[in-house]
Amino acid sequence: MVRERQMKQGTIEKIKRAFIFWLARRLPDCKTIAPKLGESLDCKLSLKTRITLKLHMLTCRPCARYFEQIKYLSDAMHDCEERLVNDDNRSLKLSIDIKETLKDRIRAEMANNNRF
Repeated sequence: MVRERQMKQGTIEKIKRAFIFWLARRLPDCKTIAPKLGESLDCKLSLKTRITLKLHMLTCRPCARYFEQIKYLSDAMHDCEERLVNDDNRSLKLSIDIKETLKDRIRAEMANNNRF
């Protein structure tokens, strides 16, 4: 009885691994996914892209960890930004134009260096 249960669990684990391997081969690679993970924190992505990201992170632990790290940093920056508001309710936030300029420069630098 115990032996049969162990064999069933072993078979289930083999099927899980095979499915994850099969799925990973059909999804975009990490170089393609990494920039999308950052974008997912900045704006709403299409349903197809969100599903692809979730499935990739299911099959790729390094990308899942990377997403956890950038989400943590993003949350920390938002918390820090909220603390920068003065008592006079004056905000020390960057203007929208400056934010967009910085984002464009970062994207251009990432495209030139191909770091992902």
